[in-house]
Amino acid sequence: MANYKPVAKYILASNAYDGTIVAANLSTVPWSMLILLGTAKHNTSILPSGGVLVWENHTTASGFTPNHQTFGDVHGRYGVTVRSDVNLIIKYYGR
Repeated sequence: MANYKPVAKYILASNAYDGTIVAANLSTVPWSMLILLGTAKHNTSILPSGGVLVWENHTTASGFTPNHQTFGDVHGRYGVTVRSDVNLIIKYYGR
């Protein structure tokens, strides 16, 4: 099944249209995606309630802003949607 990335529609100064209907045609573009699911562990210990950062198309995370961010739950589980045709660096920041 194909995945589609929404194309943003920008409406400037929306308060100028207060009380009126604004027509906006929306579209999508094909996008190859996957859902990255994981559980954060250190050896056999689960790392609860941490932050997950994901970088796309980099060989190092140093100096680059992450492309995606999410959080792990109390059981260390996390999930984030990422592009499937790129290299990924995933870091989990726990306590």
